[in-house]
Amino acid sequence: MKILFIGGTRFVGLAMAREAIARGHEVSLFHRSDKIPAGTESAIHLIGDRTKDFTSLQTGNWDVVVDVCGYRPHEIHALYDVFAGRIKKYVFVSTVSVYAEDIPGNSTESAKLADVSMLADKEPITVPIDGETYGPLKVLCEAAVREHYSNNLIIRPTYI
Repeated sequence: MKILFIGGTRFVGLAMAREAIARGHEVSLFHRSDKIPAGTESAIHLIGDRTKDFTSLQTGNWDVVVDVCGYRPHEIHALYDVFAGRIKKYVFVSTVSVYAEDIPGNSTESAKLADVSMLADKEPITVPIDGETYGPLKVLCEAAVREHYSNNLIIRPTYI
């Protein structure tokens, strides 16, 4: 399988990329760093920046894109424009912070989401990411994923 990780050189993305490589997948990593992390030497390293430089993503096709570092909805919209039908599935690593704080225990994934109204009069691109905005921004990212990718998977991990 051809897998593209958006990120993939640190933290959970790096662990996922290393596992994909170990399982024999053809892995590409889109990242900003000029350093190649141990365990990813066999991957294709596509250097760029998801906020301003997609040059290295202009060609290529992937079975799945795993986005481990989307924090603002415009980042999701921009990638969709870049891929233009060249991917089969989009996996977005979100967070349980998308849920409202008052949901009851043992809720399902259809539980009430965090209120995004605090962002209504703000431009998400300029909002600082902090304890108050992180969840609502991820809610907007998930909405962007659903808007653009019919074949998507949204993962909401707890603490990693």
